[in-house]
Amino acid sequence: MAEAIELPAVDLPIDPYLLGAWLGDGNSNGGGLTGLDCEVWEQFEKAGFLVTHSVSDNRHHYVKRFVGLLKENNLYKNKHIPAQYLRGSIVQRLALLEGLMDTDGTCDKDGSVSFTNTNKNLADGVFELASSLGWKAFRTEKYPKCKGKICKKAYFIKFTPGRIVFRIKRKAERQKLE
Repeated sequence: MAEAIELPAVDLPIDPYLLGAWLGDGNSNGGGLTGLDCEVWEQFEKAGFLVTHSVSDNRHHYVKRFVGLLKENNLYKNKHIPAQYLRGSIVQRLALLEGLMDTDGTCDKDGSVSFTNTNKNLADGVFELASSLGWKAFRTEKYPKCKGKICKKAYFIKFTPGRIVFRIKRKAERQKLE
């Protein structure tokens, strides 16, 4: 594999980690987040956003004023990785990948990591991110079973990174580097 592509930092309208986390577990029609570890929504708070939490379901959170940024950047009801994020610096691309992996990524016992999503565009973006960071990525797709029924087609991107690609402590601790 080639080395990571060195590109200059670019001015991005949304913090890359926050965008990645929203792309992974955000509501496409708003600033809501579902099923996130507190370490993820705390990143939104550290960035200056007010996060409110559902009183009836502790998995649902709402990031105030985030939906405006989504609308301004053609992401509202249109989940995708904008081109400028795929062409940012290594640090920016890694932050985006960390947000995506913290929400829809997992670490296997062998130390490899995988990203799973039903949005092909997001999976393709993760494949491009991993490749641009110098890691060989593999794609697969299948119709998984959910509660005994066949679900929507899912796309899997698997790669073995040369560094930790998670910010969530429990995931980062599981990832082993060679």
